[in-house]
Amino acid sequence: LGSGVAAQEKPPLPKAVVELIEKAKAGDAEAQFSLAGRYRYGLAVVQNDKEAVKWYRKAAEQGNAKAQSSLGTMYEWGRGVLEDDKEAVKWYRKAAEQGNANGQLYLGAMYANGEGVLEDSVMAYAWYNIAGANRNSIAREDKSKLAKRMTKEQIAEAQKISRTLYDEIEKRTSKGK
Repeated sequence: LGSGVAAQEKPPLPKAVVELIEKAKAGDAEAQFSLAGRYRYGLAVVQNDKEAVKWYRKAAEQGNAKAQSSLGTMYEWGRGVLEDDKEAVKWYRKAAEQGNANGQLYLGAMYANGEGVLEDSVMAYAWYNIAGANRNSIAREDKSKLAKRMTKEQIAEAQKISRTLYDEIEKRTSKGK
């Protein structure tokens, strides 16, 4: 062709992203979580859900609750993996049990909708209640909507369950502090 036009090259990654990748490869769970988010949303890297899942999983397997919740959403919506509600519930539960309000909200929603678990308004209310106690305003709204469809006895049972779960989570998470 002889026009002198060079093949298009990828622009170099910003230094901060290169450093983040190095930390993630070295096993830093917070860096892995951050890198996963960059791949998920295409922030200074090419958007790639499979890469996002890879890095979320690495961080999640190290116990990073934010990564566990995010990995759950990837499974729930089939982004970078086959949609799998049971696997989503597994990761939401891990995050929820560490006190992650998003994991608690999403786990509540899975119970409310019977996705990956049997539909259970009492458990949905309990998880929404805990997430609401952790300042998740969406969970508070969802709990109020759900309560309109529940009996007083179901609500009382859900509140009892949520107190027990909340206390267990507090004991578990305060040990690490």
